[in-house]
Amino acid sequence: MYALRASLECLAVRLACQRITKEELPNLRSLQARGVAALASGDMDAYRIYNRDLHASIVGSARNSYLSTAMQQLSLQSQMLAARTIRVAGRPSRAISEHERLIECIARGDSNRAEQVMERHILGALKDVLKHGKRSDTAPESDT
Repeated sequence: MYALRASLECLAVRLACQRITKEELPNLRSLQARGVAALASGDMDAYRIYNRDLHASIVGSARNSYLSTAMQQLSLQSQMLAARTIRVAGRPSRAISEHERLIECIARGDSNRAEQVMERHILGALKDVLKHGKRSDTAPESDT
């Protein structure tokens, strides 16, 4: 699941770098600010929604209906995985930083770097779940 999602999201961010409009970029930055605020306040429900919306916005900026359809088909599974990864101690803070780097790559149109960041972002979540999933150090993060 993570490998498939990483591939699709790398395609999405590559296309978003090429196709995002100047009107859409402030929306990504606004979503990022919502995520930072949610994490700072310890509101993990708001953080989960921010994460979902940010990734969906990147997919939307790719302007590829086949990609959007594929991502919609994975939506429920992705949300279930996200609910697990945000409980890994430190993961939300790392994700916020990774999202920031993604947004800056998109703003510069740097598709090569954006794909690298996205792949590390998605597969890093998998590593965190595998590393911490068997231990009891998964707990909601309340501050950064």
